[in-house]
Amino acid sequence: RLKSSKRLILELYKNISRYPNIGLVISIRNGYEDLFINKTIKCRFEVEYHPGFKNREWAAVYSFFNEFKLPLPEIPLLAPEFLNPLFLLLFCKAFQKRSGQKKSKAIYRGHEGATYIFEHFVKSIADRLVTKYKLPKGKTKDGYVIWDTVIEKMAENMVGKNSDRLTENETIAIVNKAYPKVNSSNFLKDLETNMLVVKVPNYDISSGKVTSFSYRFPFQKFSDHLLARYIFKQFHVTKKTPRQYFAKHTKLGKYLMHSWNRGLIGALMIECPERTRGLEFLNVASYLQDHSYNIEAFVDSIVWRKPDSFELNKNGFPEKTRRLINSLVKSSDDFYHLLNAFITIAGCPEHPLNAQFLHKWLWKYSMPKRDSLWSVFLHRQHRGETSVDRLLEWVWSKHDKSYINDKSLLLLCVTLAWFLTTSNRAVRDKATKGLICLLTDRLDLLIRLLEIFQG
Repeated sequence: RLKSSKRLILELYKNISRYPNIGLVISIRNGYEDLFINKTIKCRFEVEYHPGFKNREWAAVYSFFNEFKLPLPEIPLLAPEFLNPLFLLLFCKAFQKRSGQKKSKAIYRGHEGATYIFEHFVKSIADRLVTKYKLPKGKTKDGYVIWDTVIEKMAENMVGKNSDRLTENETIAIVNKAYPKVNSSNFLKDLETNMLVVKVPNYDISSGKVTSFSYRFPFQKFSDHLLARYIFKQFHVTKKTPRQYFAKHTKLGKYLMHSWNRGLIGALMIECPERTRGLEFLNVASYLQDHSYNIEAFVDSIVWRKPDSFELNKNGFPEKTRRLINSLVKSSDDFYHLLNAFITIAGCPEHPLNAQFLHKWLWKYSMPKRDSLWSVFLHRQHRGETSVDRLLEWVWSKHDKSYINDKSLLLLCVTLAWFLTTSNRAVRDKATKGLICLLTDRLDLLIRLLEIFQG
């Protein structure tokens, strides 16, 4: 089938090339170019990479939520993942089922954790496939259909192989064992059609030709969380402590030391505090602290973990997380990444590191010190496609914001008010007009905002 597609594209190219005023545009997923484009004509194409919904995140969120008939979230979705079309699609499909629940006015009230998104996406697809293949619906003695019987078994085998993919034969064997009466070939095609798995080619290094195929999970974050979920499921059946289970000398510890596993490590940083009552993964596997990419992953995990997964002291503050931040974040790049994370979660009322925390942190500094840390950050991050830009873009957008609850809106206004410290005129002007847009119909919040900055 691939050879015929490649031949057809070559023939199409030759036919169209006779007409100078007609161009040929082909959309191909990254990594698949050589499967469909003949080498003799590949060099004649101009290559453009689609950036997803870059700089159009909010328009995309509104369009997708409207298409799936989902009520808009009570806090703005400022995470950069929403510029990825596949992630936004998975997100909407995962929450589509919850939107039908009468008791929930809004399907998404904050950063509920990435695990929920992926798990419920799989289960929503499974509920549709059980009818076609006459499988038992929901949870059985073997676990939740497809999620536990196929997807998690794939993750189990991947972890056992220290890989993020399985051979075609290995995948077929898992399906046959779970559902021996089902046609495994058709079943895998349906899983692929519904974006639960992806079939990818394996190339011969010397010839560059396709020698076989493997299966992996479709979205890297999706894959990483499935593997992390299985790792912690195995941990809970052992009698080891987290530090013993993830020790550097273990097979798993040695596997995590490889730089290509940074995505999996990032997923473990989200899963670990959620499954160990607030333990930070970099405190559990401290040998991973020496790598800069793990520090970046740790900062990202602050955005995506559940707000109640932080271990709080008697004052309701995640002191151990603060200590870890102070010990790890040293470079200016890591510090700016951290501030972007704080802005991303600023409007989440349940998050212990929201705008209320940001306000207290900035308030304690003298103006010269604060400007060197915060105001310079705002200036340098503006127009850098960061959380600073995403927040300013959102407040300036023409979309209705009446669905944003008062608590979240006030927190966002506090954040925008701190944007006024910078000497960057563009940032200051956008923040000022943004505050006007947000507060025009909620003047009671303006009074509360002034009281917060009154000291």
